[in-house]
Amino acid sequence: FTSGGRFTGLLADMLYLHLDQVRANVHRLQDGLQSREDQLLRIDRRAVVLVFDVRRYEARTVEIAARARARGAKIIAFTDPWGSPAAAHADIVLSADVRWTSVFDSMVPMAALCEMVITAVVDKLGEAGRRRMAELEDLRTDYEWTARKATDEGGQGG
Repeated sequence: FTSGGRFTGLLADMLYLHLDQVRANVHRLQDGLQSREDQLLRIDRRAVVLVFDVRRYEARTVEIAARARARGAKIIAFTDPWGSPAAAHADIVLSADVRWTSVFDSMVPMAALCEMVITAVVDKLGEAGRRRMAELEDLRTDYEWTARKATDEGGQGG
């Protein structure tokens, strides 16, 4: 499961989208028809929950980490050098320095950290992950736009 806040939710989405391509049973805790809290029902001792929280820490993200931990899940917290309060509930804490010269923090270091995790998971899954990715690519056949397809369908092409 991945979960993040207002901005860090984008990182949780990125990690979810990548992991879902190479392994089954990846989920994104996000508000929609159900709150993130309602979705905790799916979490048990077999779950790993990856939470993203950087300064201007979000109480809901900290609470998700605490409640998922109470349900027996393993927690991996992605945070900044100052450490989100969610890290207190984590089995593993991964930190990236998000300081930048702008008034906004930079998510680039955290995105790089996500890509390192993705690479490690793909390496760990080995052939099984590669087979799943190949199957997904087969399912995507003819969904991608190409110049030839546009020409064949009467479009401008090229």
